[in-house]
Amino acid sequence: MDISTTLINATVLNFIFSFALLIYYINKKNLKGLPELITAYLSIGFGYLILTFNNYFPGFITIIVANMFIMFGVINVLHGIIKFKKTEKINYIFDYSMFGLFIFLLLIYTYLSKSINTRIIIFSIFQIFYFIEIIFHLNKNNNEKIKNESFAISIYFIIAVFVSVVTIILTIIGANIHNLVNSSLINAITVSIISIMPFIVTLGIFLITSTLYQEELLTKSMTDSLTGLYNREAIINLAKIEISKQKRTSENMGIIIGDIDFFKHINDQHGYDTGDKILISISNLIRENLRGYDLVARYGGEEFLILIPDINLLDLYKLVEKIRTKIENNNFEIDEKTVYITMSFGITIFNNDEDELLNGIKRADTALDNAKQTGRNKISFI
Repeated sequence: MDISTTLINATVLNFIFSFALLIYYINKKNLKGLPELITAYLSIGFGYLILTFNNYFPGFITIIVANMFIMFGVINVLHGIIKFKKTEKINYIFDYSMFGLFIFLLLIYTYLSKSINTRIIIFSIFQIFYFIEIIFHLNKNNNEKIKNESFAISIYFIIAVFVSVVTIILTIIGANIHNLVNSSLINAITVSIISIMPFIVTLGIFLITSTLYQEELLTKSMTDSLTGLYNREAIINLAKIEISKQKRTSENMGIIIGDIDFFKHINDQHGYDTGDKILISISNLIRENLRGYDLVARYGGEEFLILIPDINLLDLYKLVEKIRTKIENNNFEIDEKTVYITMSFGITIFNNDEDELLNGIKRADTALDNAKQTGRNKISFI
């Protein structure tokens, strides 16, 4: 393998992908981590550019500066992935202290105790350390939707770690390395592995971004933009799925429709911003008192639809009474104003038959009308 050609390819690839990622970042400035990755690719590219033309530079430039550029690039790949994945805060002090140690050791084994083999081992050890950190952050706090993409990128870094370990072993057992350009096959492979890093990481980011964007679109299509609850269409579709799952068990489902009492008066007296904040507070309170698999949606302006699988009428009534009481006893502090809220509820039970779902919702709505007509702040059932 011609390592000079490999170095040229590595330089060109890093510069191309830094430019491509810069164009992407201009249009996607909300994506975290891209500036660090652009810096990483440029830094690695400059490092390999110096190594490509090593005959034209003094030893300090080709040995110390080139390796500094490459390792600085690897650190920025780590930082870019941490910011992109939002796994934790970057420990700049630790990472750049390690970088300083790396430079110090390079200087020692370049000028005080000259040993290119030791320098290769040092470079490989630090590279392994940062690659393992990258693998860790790629697979930390992964949402199910991007687990496969993150693992696929990790495979590349696992291979890179393996190659670096092999490089250390071959160097220790006596590989005679005079200079990088005349080095062994394993070192050419090492350069090749790092040279394709921009392609792998950038492709991975595009795939993860695309997956998350599709998920975001799906979420937006299913949720109410103000409260974050399901919208009317979404809860009906999810209810049908739930019904089909439970048909074989013949379980009942509870239907609840709740309406904030005199909500129009609240908007007229306190303003629509206050009304919106109350809707959000009510949504959060309801959600906090439901199980993870219960379904709740903003069904209309101030109406909420709640579907409770596997419940009888008595338990359904107790649950709704708990929610009603908490709302009644809660002082909603909105913009230094205390607003007292009550809600009326209509409830019903229906068996898990998809054809009856809309009829069940109509029954709950009729029960709600009864609650409102007989004094509000109460529960009515059919």
